[in-house]
Amino acid sequence: MPRNVFSAWSAAAALSLALAAPLAAQPAPSPEAALAAALQDLRSPDLAARRQAVSQLGVLRRPESIPPLRAALSDESPLVRTAVLNVLGLLRAAEAAPDMARLATADPDEVVRQQAAVALGYAGGAASVDALLSALDDPAAGVRSAAVRSLGALASDRATPKLKALLSDPDPGVRRAAVSSLGRVASTSAVSGLGAALADPDPALRLEAVKALGAARSSDVRALLKPLLQDPDPFVRLNAVSALGRRGDRSGEAAAIGLLGSADPQVRRQAADSVSLVGSAASGPGALQAALAREKDPEVKAALQAAFERLRAKTR
Repeated sequence: MPRNVFSAWSAAAALSLALAAPLAAQPAPSPEAALAAALQDLRSPDLAARRQAVSQLGVLRRPESIPPLRAALSDESPLVRTAVLNVLGLLRAAEAAPDMARLATADPDEVVRQQAAVALGYAGGAASVDALLSALDDPAAGVRSAAVRSLGALASDRATPKLKALLSDPDPGVRRAAVSSLGRVASTSAVSGLGAALADPDPALRLEAVKALGAARSSDVRALLKPLLQDPDPFVRLNAVSALGRRGDRSGEAAAIGLLGSADPQVRRQAADSVSLVGSAASGPGALQAALAREKDPEVKAALQAAFERLRAKTR
């Protein structure tokens, strides 16, 4: 390398090291300093700075940030209001529920109303339930769906009549959310609503209903689940098999064994799991071995082998 080029390279390298050294030596700001800086930026006229401040407050999760965050719910930007609602939800700021309720029902921005409905599910309390019940009438499906799921998280039986009514909502996502939330409420009235959903023409909704009934604590669900062993959708059938099996009812064994021969590898994998749950010593191991002998898919083969081992251990 020519001497002048080497000297220039050495000087540039030395300068880079000199500039980098002070940056590397700077200590990270203390949590108190970071909090103070974020709260100051929350009042900045710059939108990007305010959004970054909200993000930082979400990382810090300090309860003393709740009052200024509540004030920021009046920010002119829906992006900031949405971000603030997310952080208040993470903080489970019950004292902010009245502000969240106002935005859930009256904010002009659909995304803000939706995030407010989500946040109310974390805040909890009677005021949150009242606002969420009102949000079920929102014209936006995303808001209705968020309100439905938050009511399910709060397990409020007050919501049961409206949740049952939403089983006929024009939006399939809202209907599925209503089924899931009725399962989480799990009252006798809610379970009867789930029974009605089992006849819905949408297989995804029936599947959600079967899963919800499987998780319900009611002892009345077996009579509702048994007809689903003949459902035209294989995943609905298999989930009914498993839901019954977890309650000690093995009447779905034949349905599960039959689906070991499905053309769909995902169905075969789930059928293997179901057979391991409800299979009898007389039929289950032999059905799994026969399926193993003809199976070509390596993942399904592994699932069948694992199911066979589980069932053999149980039926010895």
